[in-house]
Amino acid sequence: MNHEKSTTHLHPHDTESSKHSRRVTIILAVILCLLIAGLSVLIVNKEERKVREQTTTQSTQFKDVAFDSTVEWNDEYRLHVMYPITNQGQLDKTARASIDEYVQSFREAVATKPKGSKPYELNMLGSVNYASKTAINFMYTGTWLIDGHKSNLAVNMLFDRTNGKEIRTSDLFKDSAYLQTASDTARKELPGILGSLNYNKTLVENGTTPTTAHFDQFEIIDNKSINLVFEPGQVANVSQGVIKVPVPLDSLNSDLNDAVVGEIFPAYVAQVEAAAKAQAEAAAAAKKAAEEAKAKKSPSASLPANGNTDCTKAKCIALTFDDGPGPGTASILDTLKANNVHGTFMVVGSRVAAGTSLVQREHAEGHDIGNHTWDHGDLTNMSIADAQSEVDRTNQAVANAVGKRPYFVRPPYGAYNASVLSAIGMPFILWDVDPDDWKDRDADIVYQRVMAGAKPGAIILSHDLYPTTAAAYQRIVPDLIKQGYTLVTISDLLDISPSNAPARTFSHQP
Repeated sequence: MNHEKSTTHLHPHDTESSKHSRRVTIILAVILCLLIAGLSVLIVNKEERKVREQTTTQSTQFKDVAFDSTVEWNDEYRLHVMYPITNQGQLDKTARASIDEYVQSFREAVATKPKGSKPYELNMLGSVNYASKTAINFMYTGTWLIDGHKSNLAVNMLFDRTNGKEIRTSDLFKDSAYLQTASDTARKELPGILGSLNYNKTLVENGTTPTTAHFDQFEIIDNKSINLVFEPGQVANVSQGVIKVPVPLDSLNSDLNDAVVGEIFPAYVAQVEAAAKAQAEAAAAAKKAAEEAKAKKSPSASLPANGNTDCTKAKCIALTFDDGPGPGTASILDTLKANNVHGTFMVVGSRVAAGTSLVQREHAEGHDIGNHTWDHGDLTNMSIADAQSEVDRTNQAVANAVGKRPYFVRPPYGAYNASVLSAIGMPFILWDVDPDDWKDRDADIVYQRVMAGAKPGAIILSHDLYPTTAAAYQRIVPDLIKQGYTLVTISDLLDISPSNAPARTFSHQP
């Protein structure tokens, strides 16, 4: 059986066609891959630019106040902002608008963000540190991160809850006179708050000059005190962040706008009214005690002229009052006059011009006036030239008011060293009893501490800034007299005068 071998013959044109088909297929495949890759990139880029958002509600310690906490993020930026919720439409709207000013600025920065730079970030975290039926205080802290540069944010907002309007610092006060009080207070407290390592006198003085711009933020601590709030870099190096200076309302009492304060701090107003009532009652009691003392021919009832008491024989004690003239000065003068006794007022030079009439009254009624420096700075934290200037400016301010210069100094915080003492060349008057009246602001506590510390020859330290201290001395003075004390000036107690004023420190005489 013959088998024929089958053979297939390929035409030359068929071979070239097949090759062409394969090339077309490969090209189409490459194009398809490129299209898929490009589409993937577009999808990924779109996904990267997609904004993810999450909003949650956060409660606060006040049952009728919360925050909407909104978070947005993508590869370009991160945003975390908290908006107040009080269910008071106008208030919430005003607060949101204030926060959105920062948010809008941030979004504008993001819109011009260079390609490839790190994500921008804005955090504004809110809290409520005070809320009453009539007022609410929001405090915001946060960070702003752009182009790798970080800034700290601090925003304070106080609102009247009855009408939703924001309350500015200036609204708390009658007029611009409060700026000097705020400036003096800040300069007095900042050395202790910042500490010697961080205190820079030039920066503090520049940042606390009495202008509205420097004192446009405060926060409420409680129903009787506020914090002055200074932005990073204003009174200390930026690295120290926000700096706060506590200020009791009673130290600002004469400057306060009673209508606004009454709305925000009803408890404080009630306290002031109660203190005024107690003060009137104590004044009546002091007057009665003075009349009784005169009737019994008390040693203090016929106190000789200033500088003539022999404290080696009499049971002497010296009452001294720092930081004035202030809100409590007139009341203390009334008490001393009603009891026919004398004291010593260590005045702060920057307060003298505003309180000239009080300083003149101190002098006219036979009290000693001492030098407590110009703005209550720590003399050991400044150059010798600056320390001398602090004392010289105060001496001149007193001389301008009463025609005589002080001849002794009470160094703020009791801080001095041999160099400062030698350069100033005046007696430095310290103290034996400190009732911490600036801290407690309680007339009963001040009374108890002074009476417990009283002893013959003692120097008592207090402050005529506080109405509570003035109220305490309406009891202290007549009760010291009843115990047989003769209340005298520093010059009486220590037997010093302008012609006999050695450059040394004094407390009580043994």
